[in-house]
Amino acid sequence: NSPAGIRNDLNIEFDWSDIKEN
Repeated sequence: NSPAGIRNDLNIEFDWSDIKEN
């Protein structure tokens, strides 16, 4: 997963739960 806060369009496996726990 990518660090929270960084929008990585190449890595769709972005862990949104790091910044969005809804």
